Amino acid sequence: MPELAAKGVELRQADLGETDRLAAGFAGAKAVVSNAALFAALEPELGRARARQRGRHAERHGASKAAGVGRVVQVSSVAVYGLFARGTLHEDAPQLGADTWRLPWNVYPASKAISEQEAWRLAKELGST
Repeated sequence: MPELAAKGVELRQADLGETDRLAAGFAGAKAVVSNAALFAALEPELGRARARQRGRHAERHGASKAAGVGRVVQVSSVAVYGLFARGTLHEDAPQLGADTWRLPWNVYPASKAISEQEAWRLAKELGST
């Protein structure tokens, strides 16, 4: 990502399960852009994935708040609408969720959907929509 670095963007990585390390990584940042998602070929249970994703999104939010970050941008994907979505889609189209049929190849799209849904929930809760 040399193009971003050339524009003054500092890239940092952190393990989503370690809130303290996330907060340290976010220290001094004006904004955080998150594109994280679960990606496991054999995720046995999407319900557990949803719980982990919700927890990890909350950890990112808590860590960014602890570090004084003013803005968090959640990067989503068209994958949140499922493999067989067709036609024109709008942001309010139904997304994958906890009741999604559990298949090894839909962990990533469901994870992205859950993360987006959690971001919207937190934004509404914080009055930042």
